[in-house]
Amino acid sequence: MAGRELEGRRIIVTGAGSGMGRAIATLFAEHRARQTLFDVNGEALAALNIADADTAVVDVADLAQVEAAIGAAAAAMGGIDGLVNAAGILRVFPFDETTPQVWHEVMGVNLHGPYYLCHAALPHMKRAEKATIVNISSLAGLIAPEGMTAYAATKAGLIGLTRVLAADLGPKIRANAIAPGVIKTAMTLGMVQGSSAGVDEMGRSNVSGRPGTPEEIAELALFLSSERSSFINGTTTAIDGGASWH
Repeated sequence: MAGRELEGRRIIVTGAGSGMGRAIATLFAEHRARQTLFDVNGEALAALNIADADTAVVDVADLAQVEAAIGAAAAAMGGIDGLVNAAGILRVFPFDETTPQVWHEVMGVNLHGPYYLCHAALPHMKRAEKATIVNISSLAGLIAPEGMTAYAATKAGLIGLTRVLAADLGPKIRANAIAPGVIKTAMTLGMVQGSSAGVDEMGRSNVSGRPGTPEEIAELALFLSSERSSFINGTTTAIDGGASWH
């Protein structure tokens, strides 16, 4: 159901071309946010049909691109008071097969990228009355799985970054993280060679007995970006069907 949770807000969503980022951008539009949507995939951005949103092709691992895109977005929207870092990549290698090239690639997108975006957006957020940052981490950042050396390290680092942001920037700017478990996205499908049944099987390992959906992640991102969560700051919320405690 459409609402007005984010009416008047000016928000950047990264990784908006697909998966959780696209679901977040779609829901935020339904709640009247003014958005600028970043993704490295220009074709995916062009295929979006989201109201009151501009798009920009941005590699979040490239500091110069991020700074230019943030400046353009702030000028177009009249400021920035919200950021959702949903862009991310997954490379599945155990430690002894994690080359420096893989390490730096994953680190660049998953951890350097959110830092670049937060740092570039900070002057604009400071000028806003209130602002929010939501970082999409992962269950892998809480419970490091085998074979995800670089990915787990970056997602744990993102949780740490979120806490520092909350401590250093609060109370005017709130920062929280989301740690999804098995969610049915193209990234997860890639882990099982595109098998939807394979993702369902992975999801059955949690208490809820199924994988989550991007739309369920979007609902939590909406809550953490709205005034309904005004007393929540520096937290990491697992949304994983119970996998992290069971």
